[in-house]
Amino acid sequence: MSWLTKLKEMRSDAALTYNELSEKSGIPYSTVEKLFKGRTQEPKLIMIHKLVSSMGGSLDSLFIEDKDGESSEETEFLEMLNSLDIRGRELVYELVRHEYDRVSSERSALPKQRSSLIFYDFPVSAGTGEFMDVSNGEVVSIDDIPPSGTDYLLRIAGSSMEPAFNNGDIVYVQSAEYIDFGETGIFSYAGNVYIKEYTEYGLRSLNTAYPMIAASEDIKCLGRVLGKVSGKIYTD
Repeated sequence: MSWLTKLKEMRSDAALTYNELSEKSGIPYSTVEKLFKGRTQEPKLIMIHKLVSSMGGSLDSLFIEDKDGESSEETEFLEMLNSLDIRGRELVYELVRHEYDRVSSERSALPKQRSSLIFYDFPVSAGTGEFMDVSNGEVVSIDDIPPSGTDYLLRIAGSSMEPAFNNGDIVYVQSAEYIDFGETGIFSYAGNVYIKEYTEYGLRSLNTAYPMIAASEDIKCLGRVLGKVSGKIYTD
């Protein structure tokens, strides 16, 4: 549980409004509101101390987790931290924040592990339908971790599935001959391929400007849409 979550629980238990908390702690209302809404990235420890104290709590309960499973080294560190005054804790916090940012930066600079999938890089129409030529598939790599069950990627064209799917979006698809009502799938009908929501009445567009494709025995399900690709696609 994060310190901010605990701080919010303290305020809830104390039944204090932002205004009341501001008056009791001497911290401006706008600063209190920003902190509790998560808009203050690195709050000063002295400010947190004032807030916690005004709610009848302690910094120990805010930052220190249960000691079950801790090593003797961790226990010793927490005991030393508890013995520090506010200024000492603030210095420790600043050092930990600095090192956390450094390590995070170094990790983000490392090459990401990529996943490989077949990508049909041509538009599967979300509006008028276009025939899916499977010979257009190629193996690509992506930064994302694909949803479990993903078999291939498809590019969407048109606006009939907005706002969930926009023109140019690339989606994860699991090969499936049948999907449940309410799920979004890839369908073949009358020589065209569509992305639509499957209903008992037929294939529905999320954009109400597009008509329903009435249920028909000629509609063939090709796959289940599992989500959208958010990362970059690499062709080599």
